[in-house]
Amino acid sequence: MGVDCFDDGTAAAPADGGSWTVPMVRARIAEAMDTLRRLKFPDNGAPGRLRSAMPLPPADWSAYGWHDEWPQKSAPSPKAIRRLDETLPWLLWVEAPRHRKAVCLRAVGLSWRRVARAVGVSSPETVRNWEAAAIEAIAAQLNAAQLGASAGSINRLSDRRR
Repeated sequence: MGVDCFDDGTAAAPADGGSWTVPMVRARIAEAMDTLRRLKFPDNGAPGRLRSAMPLPPADWSAYGWHDEWPQKSAPSPKAIRRLDETLPWLLWVEAPRHRKAVCLRAVGLSWRRVARAVGVSSPETVRNWEAAAIEAIAAQLNAAQLGASAGSINRLSDRRR
């Protein structure tokens, strides 16, 4: 089953009356992680100081232009930032921090083995189950919210697959 997408290839919200599926939720979270990666943040997390717009002169003029260029990050579109703002609260519906971390790391594109190592688990299969349960819970919460039902008990992942 395909995932509904915007013109730029990013995951769209379901059409009127449609429901959120696991692939749609995964695609939205992956897009949110990519948008976060492309946002420009200061190095120290604080606003930048006043500085000149003049570029610094090269330290060694003889080697000027003989180095590889670093590709610039393209800034995300305002629509992508809006979807990021919509998507980030979904992660808070996953109660267990390790499960939330597994969802985020997998959305970034890490392998199951690296995700398992990052969350401190020896088995990638365990992390795969955590991530699947978390994504299913997010999709269920979105569908329940779309129906207008109170879905406060849906996000209990501590009792599900460990």
